[in-house]
Amino acid sequence: MAIEIIHNELSRCKNSNGFVFDGFPRTKYQAEQFSKILSSHGGDISLMISIEVQENILIERLKKRAIEAGRPDDRQEDIIRKRLGIYQDRTHCVKDFYKSIGKYESIDGNGEIDVIFDKICSVIGKYN
Repeated sequence: MAIEIIHNELSRCKNSNGFVFDGFPRTKYQAEQFSKILSSHGGDISLMISIEVQENILIERLKKRAIEAGRPDDRQEDIIRKRLGIYQDRTHCVKDFYKSIGKYESIDGNGEIDVIFDKICSVIGKYN
């Protein structure tokens, strides 16, 4: 389903200068299909950015988000840990896929949000 949505959106926005996809692809299969879709539209992925955060910091950020954004799925640590486990099982390999084709950058996401944002912008700036 996500693949179809991406394909339709790319078709709808043919004159775009590019896209940023947050949280997609989530599996190696989606990454492979995504590359095919981009190719069919005359494009290619420029970069996959992985924001690396220590697990304890990530859990605290999600708990804070639960309060600030009213996200009940982020309130219980056991649910958060289960989601992190799913990430390790299904999504972590996407990084290896993009590393293997030379389109991967890692950013330390343990600091202040403004500093992390600047790091992301700096990495994206190298590809413009």
